[in-house]
Amino acid sequence: MNFLKSNPKLLFIPALMIGVIVLVLSIALKPKLAITAAGDNARVVDVMPLQLTNIAPQVTGFGQIRPKQQWSAIAEVTGEILYKSPKLAKGEHVFAGTELLRIDPLKYELALAQAEADLNSNQLQLAKLKQEQKNLAKNLEIEQSRLRLQQQENKRLTKLTKQGMLPQSDLDTQRVQLLTQEKVVQEVSQQLALFETEKSVALAKINLSKASVAEANRAIAKTVIKAPRDIKIAQVDVEQDQVVNLNQVMLIGHALEVMEVEAQIAIHDMHTLVSSLHLCSDCTMSPKLLNKITASIELNSGEMKQTWPARVSRISETIDLNQATVGVILEITQDPSQIRPGRPPLLNGMFITASLIGQPSPQFSVPEKALHTNRIYLMDSENKLKIVPVTILYRNQVATVIQAKSGKISAGDRLVLNDLLPAIEGMSLSANDEKGNSL
Repeated sequence: MNFLKSNPKLLFIPALMIGVIVLVLSIALKPKLAITAAGDNARVVDVMPLQLTNIAPQVTGFGQIRPKQQWSAIAEVTGEILYKSPKLAKGEHVFAGTELLRIDPLKYELALAQAEADLNSNQLQLAKLKQEQKNLAKNLEIEQSRLRLQQQENKRLTKLTKQGMLPQSDLDTQRVQLLTQEKVVQEVSQQLALFETEKSVALAKINLSKASVAEANRAIAKTVIKAPRDIKIAQVDVEQDQVVNLNQVMLIGHALEVMEVEAQIAIHDMHTLVSSLHLCSDCTMSPKLLNKITASIELNSGEMKQTWPARVSRISETIDLNQATVGVILEITQDPSQIRPGRPPLLNGMFITASLIGQPSPQFSVPEKALHTNRIYLMDSENKLKIVPVTILYRNQVATVIQAKSGKISAGDRLVLNDLLPAIEGMSLSANDEKGNSL
């Protein structure tokens, strides 16, 4: 003990020996670890079979409702407004034939009276000319008869003169009478020929007077403004006792039977939609092809949601360069008489959502969660991961339609729905059944 106290460094040797004994015992008594087979390291994933389904591209656009037919009452006559209908107010619905405005017709009634007077005068002048022509034609017949008698007398006297039974002076006197009668016949014939020209002038005056009468009647008719069809008044720019000028816009009305909307569709979406119509390379977008597109519009306002079927009428002629969209004009037919509370009619300026659906065709569609950028994960027949690059054709409300870049997918392939981190080509996978057990 005195030796250990004098040399304390020697205490390290017993402590080291005790430590070695404890280490050997701990290794000897450690339980063996369970050995897991390599196959148990497979990642458990959810899978679904790929299937070809008939699916159609659906695109969405937005636009504002407008009436297809807008009626503008433009003043075709001038004058003071004597009557304005109580129904002529913005927002009122008026029926076809309803009198809306009446303009003072006095000026045009005076014009009508003058035109009718001119017409009667010209007709009387024509009748007078016809009677004079008839009388002159009768006179011509009489003078021609006298001429024939003079010609016969001239022949007789000429014969007697040659026989020496009549002096030459008597023959000369008779020839003068013959020439005078020929002149009379010629003058009457010329006067009779002029009657055709005078009658043509009189007829032209009559036609002009008839046109003036018709124009005056039209002007009088235009002093009464009636609704040409059932319309909803959109704008009123005149008041009673106001004087309207020629070509002044008095009111504007909208026909509600057919409404239009120019829905703005993204150019790439429109290309997808048109591609589904199976057009040939040199085909044009005819109305027959446009009818293959199923269209509808939807109005959302608070808790109210209302839809209407629509028809694709035509494609706009311009592109919106700021938004990279093309306008698709849709037509919506509605019956204003069937408007009921809770189902509002389509009115000018309503902002709606348009939905266009193309023609269905067999395509592969996958859930959005199964798409990893531009790749999908498949589980092959050996339960290994297969990474396939794909092209996204389009997206609809429930799935994404894809196409393999090199045709590496087929119906029945098992699609991995999980996001694998990391995703390594050829890694082992295990399909999870509905009960959550690995298969």
